[in-house]
Amino acid sequence: MVCTRRRSICCAGPVNKNRRQVRVRRDYTALSVLVFGGQTTLGRLAAAEQVKPPTMSRIVAGLKHSGLVHIEADMRDARRVQIAATAKGVRLLQKARQRRIAHLAKQLGRLRSEDLRALAKAVQVLEKTIRDWR
Repeated sequence: MVCTRRRSICCAGPVNKNRRQVRVRRDYTALSVLVFGGQTTLGRLAAAEQVKPPTMSRIVAGLKHSGLVHIEADMRDARRVQIAATAKGVRLLQKARQRRIAHLAKQLGRLRSEDLRALAKAVQVLEKTIRDWR
């Protein structure tokens, strides 16, 4: 079960101080980069999360302690490491994503048809804006 109360994610069950928790703000987004973007180096992960490498080192250490990532030596450069999500990390993120999608679908299902049309139009405007931005 993924619990998102108190800005933390608990790997199994409700938030409890005795359970390992992953801080949502940085840890969860760093894990998301790994799950949906694939394995990467500490430096690239830090750049993606817009933090300094020492900060990312602490984040990755916490994720590793929670069993959500694994770290391997980089075969091409002994000074670097490759960081990847574990199966547990992938499951955690997939469950959280499924819950967000289900919640959003439920909320959209409550909208009136004219609101859905307005939302569809807004999505078109946003898509055009994003295309033009690239």
